[in-house]
Amino acid sequence: MGLGTQSMGLGTQSMGIRTQSLGLKTQTMGLGTLSMGLKTQFMGLKTQFMGLKTQFMGLQTQFMGLQTQFMGLQTQFM
Repeated sequence: MGLGTQSMGLGTQSMGIRTQSLGLKTQTMGLGTLSMGLKTQFMGLKTQFMGLKTQFMGLQTQFMGLQTQFMGLQTQFM
């Protein structure tokens, strides 16, 4: 009887080890997903920043156009 109980205990122990390794696998997957999420978030921020830069460049160009237009008006009045 003692041997039967012992073998049951070993079976339970091996199940525990399997469950633990599954838990570790799930944890690693979770970390992978988290890092992917952070990467995606960072990429989104980079894209947003690029959009702002482009918008700023557009404003600069618009301002240059206005300056040129103003110079043209000045020349016309001279």
